[in-house]
This record gives sequence, C-alpha cells and structure tokens, in this order.
Amino acid sequence: MIKPDSQLKTLNQLHPNQRADFFAQLWKKELKQTREGRPYTKVVFRDAGREVSAKIWEDSPWDSACREDWQAGGFYKIRGVYTVDSFGGQIKIQKIRPVEEADLQQGFDPLFCQPRSKEPPEDLHEAILELVAAELAHDELRQVVETLYQRHRETLLLLPASLRHHHRYAGGYLQHVYSVTRMAIRLVDHYRDQHPALYDPPLRDLVIAGCLLHDIGKLRELADPTQNGGQYTSAGQLLGHLIQGRDMVREVAAELELEGDWLLRLEHLILAHQGSPEHGSPRVPQTVEATLVHLVDQLDGSVFRLLEAFDEPSGGGPFTSPNNRWGQALYRGAVEEPASSEPSA
Repeated sequence: MIKPDSQLKTLNQLHPNQRADFFAQLWKKELKQTREGRPYTKVVFRDAGREVSAKIWEDSPWDSACREDWQAGGFYKIRGVYTVDSFGGQIKIQKIRPVEEADLQQGFDPLFCQPRSKEPPEDLHEAILELVAAELAHDELRQVVETLYQRHRETLLLLPASLRHHHRYAGGYLQHVYSVTRMAIRLVDHYRDQHPALYDPPLRDLVIAGCLLHDIGKLRELADPTQNGGQYTSAGQLLGHLIQGRDMVREVAAELELEGDWLLRLEHLILAHQGSPEHGSPRVPQTVEATLVHLVDQLDGSVFRLLEAFDEPSGGGPFTSPNNRWGQALYRGAVEEPASSEPSA
C-alpha cells in the first residue's frame, strides 16, 4: 500500500484549498446540465476515506477523455485542489491519468482507493460465526448459514452492502447484516413475553438466519469491487439479489440434503425482505419473521444514511449540506455564530 509523503497525499488528508497529488477511484460519472441548459459531466472520485466530485464542462481539456475514456471503477492519479462548498467536497483537476503498471509495481493497491468498514472485515466475519454458534439452535438453519459464510469468506470480506444506498464499502455487507442481526435478536427477545406468536419454535432462529442471509444474493448481483468499482453483474441487472439469494439457499439446502417447512419460510423471507413490489420484492412479508427482518433492515439502512449526512463536509457551519437523501440541510448543533450586523440599541 502506498505510504503518503510530502508530495503524495490521500483524499482524506486534504484540507480546504490544498493542492496535492493523489490516487483515487472514479466512482460515478453522470451527464447533467445546469438550469440554463449548459451540459457538463459530474464525476465522483473516492479513496478509502473520502468522496469528492468535479464538474467537467464541455470546454474543459478533460471533456473528450471524460466522455469517451474514463470508466467508472477505474483508478487514476490526480493532481488537483480540494475545496469545500455548500454541496460538499469538490476537486479542481489540474492533471489526471489512469493508474499505470509502474504504480502497481511501486505498491499501489486498488483497496487503497476504496472505503472499508471501521471494524476489520475479518473480525466481523468471525463475530458473525460466533453469533451463529451461540444463538442459532436450529441445526439445519445453522448448517446453511455456516456453509455460505465459510464458502464465500474471501468475497464477503470485500463486499459492500449496496452500491448507492448504504454501507457502500468493503466489509459493508458484513457490518450491515451483523448490525441487523443483533438488533433483531433484541427485538424478538424484548417482545416475547408479550406475544405468544414469538414462541413459535423456529421463529427466533428464522429471524437470525434471515438477517444473515437476506442479502446473500449480492454475492451474485455485484461484481468484484476491486476490479471494476462494484458494478452490477448481468444476472444482477436482470434478476437482482432477492431471487439469486433464494437460489443460493435452495442450492445449499439440496447439497446438504436438508428440507422442511423452515426452508419455505426462509425462502419467503428473502424474497419479501424489501417489503413490497414497488421496492423490489415479488411478495410482501406474510410471516412474523419476514416482517421483523424487513423492518430492522429498513431501520439499519435509514439510520446509516441519516448519520452519513452529518459526516459530509459543509464548510464548518451548524447545518449539513442539503445535498443528501433527505433533500434538506440538517442541524448539527449550535456553533459560535458570527456577530450580528444589526447595530446595538
């Protein structure tokens, strides 16, 4: 991995108005236009600690290369000036080129340009298997979960939970499902004394297995993030992760010669966890465990996006940028206000 020096910096190290050389991954490229109709390309670059955007105008020296050659997921060496405005971090590009073989030989690692979970993914994977051993009593469900998590360990360590919505970084999948599972266990245990339905023998185990497997189809939906920035596979585009997750569970159950009503309920949970057809589920949740997993999954993603909005740079004021999924500035808390221009009495 590249060691920053006085010349080479990381995006996360840059201060407003600082000029530096750095490596970054081109994460997004979108054709846009101003309110007046002037076209431009919005590009978003990222490394392990920060995302920044840039506008490439039609009269820019980078316009042709941006439109024809720059590929989302590609890695670039950039010289530019980092700035912050009301819409967040920006980069004014002065020089740019794709990463070359010489950069790789000198220690450049693609993972250097990709965000990672704060907890080491290896620790998250181990914690999940420990949770399964301690909490998942249903033998068949435990076999399915352990087989999938052990078989796909190396890919799961790098897998994001999503490309655009939440936990968009290596290890994000593991962080998300571990968080969802722990919350769901607390929820089931909290309400058990009040509701006899929660004493259905396999229900608690189905909730645990469902939390850990509801997004397992993303192993087939998403391509290798170290190679192309985490794009969708063809099957991901055409089928999505719900159907492919259900297929993976059925395949492992058949391989292990396991069957039972628990399998039907687990398949339904995976297919229904996004809640409704308009959100991507072919079925709405029709069991207690499917409903619980759907609700906790939605909560974890929403809380992540809310807190992420507070982490975005906005020039140091009390409000965040309005450029977030909530579509409005959010109040961070009181800071020292500038002196009023109104004359005192």
